[in-house]
Amino acid sequence: MNVSIRLLIAALLLTASACSKSVKETTTIDGNKVTLEQKGDKATMEIKSKTGEKVSLNVSDKGMAPVTELPKDLPVYPKAVLKVDNAAGGMRMLGFYTPDSVADGVKFYTEELKKQGWTIAASLGMGEGHMFSIEKDKRSGQIMITRDGKDTYLQVTLSAKD
Repeated sequence: MNVSIRLLIAALLLTASACSKSVKETTTIDGNKVTLEQKGDKATMEIKSKTGEKVSLNVSDKGMAPVTELPKDLPVYPKAVLKVDNAAGGMRMLGFYTPDSVADGVKFYTEELKKQGWTIAASLGMGEGHMFSIEKDKRSGQIMITRDGKDTYLQVTLSAKD
């Protein structure tokens, strides 16, 4: 997708997050069908391309229901609240928040990934954050753990290897 669509998406999400009523809008941009729905604190955006590719983004300030279709061997931090769910093609990105520390997140993922048979291909500490690059079978992913205000943000991305 081109940059103009990405900018539109960001603008639509900001607009939706500022609204207090329910809104559903659909438009076509460069042949791509873009649908934005906002209910309370949750905003959902879906793009269907001319070629049939589908991209979805769900955000919620208060949190969403746990994701059930993730692989059972991909650890999810306990008590973390899911606030971002983005899917595009064979990629899935989830954003969780927890009041626990970055160090707690790093310890959890270091231990649990190994228990579940994942290979940690790279592990890099970055100031108040940490990033893992992971691999297993025909899948790869990244886990980023960083402070976000008073909370810790855990971003888990998983995709099929090329």
